[in-house]
Amino acid sequence: MSPRRRTCRFERLEARQVLAVVSFPLANAGFESPQLDGVNSWHPAVAGWTTTGAAGTTFEIPAAEASPAPEGEQYVLGDSAGWSLAQRGPAIAAETRYIFKIDVFALSTGASTASIQLRAAGSSAVLAGAANFPSANSRMREIDLPEGAWTTVVVGFNSRELAAQIGRDVEIRVSGSRLAVDNARLLVDDELHDYYVSSSAGSDGNDGFDAASALGSFEALAAYMPLLPGERILLKAGDTFTKELTIRGKGDPQSPVELRRYGEGPNPVIRRQDLANDIGVLWSNASYANIDGIDVEHAKLGIYLRYEWTDVGSRNVKIENSNFRDLTDPTLAAENHNYEFAWSDAIFVGGQAWNQAEFATRLENLTIRNVTSENAAHLFGTAWYYPQVYRSRLKNLIIEDSVAINNLGGAFQLFNVDGGHIKRVKAIGGGGQDTWSGTTLGFIQSSQNFLIEDNEFSYIDRAQAADGSGMDFEGDTHNVTFRNNVIHNNAGAALLILSTGGRNTNLVIEDNVFYNNARDPWNSEINSEIQGSNDNHTGVIRNNGIYRGDSSIHFFSPNADWSGFAINNNRQGEYESVRQRPRWWDFSQDGDFEGWSGLNQWLAPQVAGGALNGQSAGPDPYIHSPPTWANSNAVPFAWVRMSQTAGSFAQLFFVTDHDPVWEPNKSVFFQITPDGQMHDYFINLDELADAKGVITQVRLDPTIDAGSVMSVDFVRLTDSDDPAQAHPAPALPAPAELTFVSTAALDGDVLETVQDSGVGGVNSSSSTTFRIGDDAANRAYRALLSFDTSLLPDNASVIEATLGITRIGNPTGQVPIGVANSQFGDILVDLAAPSFGASQLSADDWQATATKSSVSKFAWPAYLHGMTIYSRLENPDNDLINATGTTQFRIRYEHDDDHDQTADYMSYASGDHGNAAYRPTLTVKYYLNDAPSADFNSDQIVSGADFLIWQRNFGTTGTALRSDGDANTDTDVDRDDLLVWQLQFGAAMPTAVTTSAVGIGAELQTVSQETFDAAAFVAVAQALASPSQADMVVEAFAAPAARVGTPQHTSRGVDPSTDDAHVIETASPLDSITIAKTRSDRDEIMVIDKLFEHASGPRGSIERLFPTRWRV
Repeated sequence: MSPRRRTCRFERLEARQVLAVVSFPLANAGFESPQLDGVNSWHPAVAGWTTTGAAGTTFEIPAAEASPAPEGEQYVLGDSAGWSLAQRGPAIAAETRYIFKIDVFALSTGASTASIQLRAAGSSAVLAGAANFPSANSRMREIDLPEGAWTTVVVGFNSRELAAQIGRDVEIRVSGSRLAVDNARLLVDDELHDYYVSSSAGSDGNDGFDAASALGSFEALAAYMPLLPGERILLKAGDTFTKELTIRGKGDPQSPVELRRYGEGPNPVIRRQDLANDIGVLWSNASYANIDGIDVEHAKLGIYLRYEWTDVGSRNVKIENSNFRDLTDPTLAAENHNYEFAWSDAIFVGGQAWNQAEFATRLENLTIRNVTSENAAHLFGTAWYYPQVYRSRLKNLIIEDSVAINNLGGAFQLFNVDGGHIKRVKAIGGGGQDTWSGTTLGFIQSSQNFLIEDNEFSYIDRAQAADGSGMDFEGDTHNVTFRNNVIHNNAGAALLILSTGGRNTNLVIEDNVFYNNARDPWNSEINSEIQGSNDNHTGVIRNNGIYRGDSSIHFFSPNADWSGFAINNNRQGEYESVRQRPRWWDFSQDGDFEGWSGLNQWLAPQVAGGALNGQSAGPDPYIHSPPTWANSNAVPFAWVRMSQTAGSFAQLFFVTDHDPVWEPNKSVFFQITPDGQMHDYFINLDELADAKGVITQVRLDPTIDAGSVMSVDFVRLTDSDDPAQAHPAPALPAPAELTFVSTAALDGDVLETVQDSGVGGVNSSSSTTFRIGDDAANRAYRALLSFDTSLLPDNASVIEATLGITRIGNPTGQVPIGVANSQFGDILVDLAAPSFGASQLSADDWQATATKSSVSKFAWPAYLHGMTIYSRLENPDNDLINATGTTQFRIRYEHDDDHDQTADYMSYASGDHGNAAYRPTLTVKYYLNDAPSADFNSDQIVSGADFLIWQRNFGTTGTALRSDGDANTDTDVDRDDLLVWQLQFGAAMPTAVTTSAVGIGAELQTVSQETFDAAAFVAVAQALASPSQADMVVEAFAAPAARVGTPQHTSRGVDPSTDDAHVIETASPLDSITIAKTRSDRDEIMVIDKLFEHASGPRGSIERLFPTRWRV
């Protein structure tokens, strides 16, 4: 058996010997000469320095603005503008660093200036410098200059970058206005070092060469650039930094350069401010470089590996054990960033690729391992703007054992990549924004010779954008293999095979499982699990399992050309046929084998006393489970409780959807205790190289010895090897569905009286079509659709509502083309329940107040594709869809007219149309049980996702709906609603209505029971709201139980074996609180876990979700 997962551990850093650094003897470095006194308190020049302007030496007196001096008793003061100091230092030697430090004091914010420079004597060349104002000189960096405090400014250079200046003297220049300076020192260094930086315990006055003398900021660290081979930057564990870390320098094959953490505690965090522009780590021309254990939050880019146009041939970069969060800028505009990047990625490789670098490999061998990215654009991206296509710009990319959660564009976006692989990456959730580029969990274009294997792509929401797919072969990809992946529950297709940049050749798509995708496709023409194009792509598509969510979805897009593919041995079926298969067998009913069969060498088999019993009749007793459906990415463990009286080992076999053959490479031996007592055994299937895809059956060999009395209490496929957290992932039964057709007598359109009047006039309710757009007088058409939704049960909980309309004929005027696109915009949908005015169509309906405006839209240009278009309402529930009468919709353009004095409109079928298939429809999915009032998103579980809805809308008064976070229906979103959420947390619907196809986000994936420190809830409440709310949090989760002789505190939850709401008891309200929570779909898991991350550090939620991979 070969190991499949590598456990992540941080190695303990060995401290290096701190080598001596020569301090060059500057003249009058502390400005203590001449020595002044109370009579002579000012010296109008500075001894040992060339002085210009009104600067002089003064000393510590109570009235002095910069008193006391940081070193000695005297300092230089320049109270006016335009003064400077200068002094020559040593001659510049080869391979040597020169570091200058000086303490400065700003006398007046806004009026004080400071400029510190190292120059080559006899030359105007600035070798290094810093100033508190912008400079066009690339060797001058901008610094902060706080008022009223001494600040150490550090500048420096390495002569290896400045060979032309070797032999010249170093010249120090200090200038400014309204500024005091003191304690100048020049360090000369030709040794290798570690550079320690601590925001909590460091100081820029230190040398940074060991933990005890750590630097305090990245600004001071900049003076030591570039790093030399073998040098390391070490950031203190647990510290938070707020500036960009800019690194230059290359290692060599024997001595890489490194950025790492030191000390105990969580990863250091670089937390920036400007989502549109800030960068966490910018490393220019990195080569033979390692980054390990560094987190970045709240930036445009996490780590940017930037390769300048002159730099080619860099090699061997590794990024490991790092986390990235909240890189959420959705703007895609390379022009805003010097045409170097556009997406907000956790890790990005780019730069400039022009002239001689246009057809050169910029980086070879990039490895990314054990990395998480949450709420970014991608975990990894690479792009170049805009050289000619060169498919080997990045060679041999390796991404392994990483997680991308709720990223706008999923896990990766690859351009110009040649060779390498992506393995064991989970891309869960994401999308949710209207981007012009579309959304997808994996993307590759203009690349070649690549392997994508054993990954998960799930739960992306396209919103109103295109795609929403699991994996996108965008075009011009060659010799790419896509194998053993699982793609499920996505809004769009599992796979897109397109031709942007050219056709794809020799794609190998094999041994994958695709299920329940195309839940909300862009339009009816791309309603497929695998979506292709007519561009003569080539390759093979074989041995894949394709399970569609309902019969309206195509397995392969019927309008594509598949003639270039060899398509064979693919399994095509309905997801409904597999989704309800059990993953947990308890043998709790006497005589019920729960589908287990196919016994071998098993005497007297029976189910009695809550166990499956028997006796082994040989060395190979076994029994087979019934068919199951266990995504190995989400359910990597088997938990067996059993007893034996003989034998030392047991064995568990499994088969998968793509590999149904029983064989030893798909089995695990595990040691047992043959004492006749029940023992728990956790079998980690994730360690096996062949545990890929979806497990469809298991076989248990309880012992490998004859004569054992065997008793199996239960067999469970689960998400954790911790008994307190290990539970199955029962499927939530599907919702009921009703489709309503618009009422002909009540629908139609209304024409505005006069352009821009905002008042309706002529209306028509008998036409077979309705119009939206404008007429030749630029009067706007708006349409009204009316649906009798009284057939909905009174206790229906609506989880999804979709409006469908069908275009009749060609557009009139310029609505779909030319400048009119931007003039009219999206088609918007307003809702009124029961009606906008009277139920009959009237002129006033044009401007009547809606119950809720813009509940949905048909986005441009999506509404131009296909005759029938659909749009899903935002957060539909019983507050919007009227279960007792009529629900009306007003259809209008975002911009009513285009001012061109020409009739421009689209015509759609009304309820009067002669073809019933064309009439407007409203399809509503719902559950019949009373939903908990704090289930704000109507997903049948009160969870962390509902909390976030409450948080976003906190403070809304007078207009709030339940879908906004109003749990007590008082039209306000306030702390009373939070208390309801706390009390209902974990509550779910016990039953459902039908067994039809489930929608996105409705499948119940995992039930988990976890323990957290009560103080963590206080921290969460204080962080999210106010200290007084903290008491509510603790009270809600640890409410006193009015019972004697039982545990004293309770919290609501869900019983993991029955899914019924119940009470979970804990003994100590202050030390721990046990909470049962239902996780409804994989992307929501992380939303929930964000509420509790204070309890276990930034990796805590990942550890619970992926216990094997995330042990640190």
